[in-house]
Amino acid sequence: MTMSGNADVSVAAELAPIDGNAVIDLAEVRAARSRTASPPAAARVKGDDVFEGIERQAWIVGAAAELMISGMNRFIDELDILMNDVRVAREFCNECQDACELDDLDAMIEARDRLRAQFDARKSCVSVAAAE
Repeated sequence: MTMSGNADVSVAAELAPIDGNAVIDLAEVRAARSRTASPPAAARVKGDDVFEGIERQAWIVGAAAELMISGMNRFIDELDILMNDVRVAREFCNECQDACELDDLDAMIEARDRLRAQFDARKSCVSVAAAE
């Protein structure tokens, strides 16, 4: 009996002449190929190869983590700058609102001129920093 469990086909294959009209049991062919085939790739892997692969993957993950940390640090620095800019803008807006609520016209004009000078100074500092 063959591996396929079909005795009639096996007998016919064994008794048939070896020409183009023979009946071939495909299960037997597969079994014969698997016996003569090289061992599977997983069986050929050595312990050192496994550890080298793990070390390589760990290095890749470490490099990616370093890039992410660097990017996050740049992002934090940019957020700090943005928070400072928002604080300065909020203070300037509060000073403008205080100037608008003044009752004395001369004091209001003086506050306006002072705030305009502050605004121009900040604007020129920003353009100088942007040019660098």
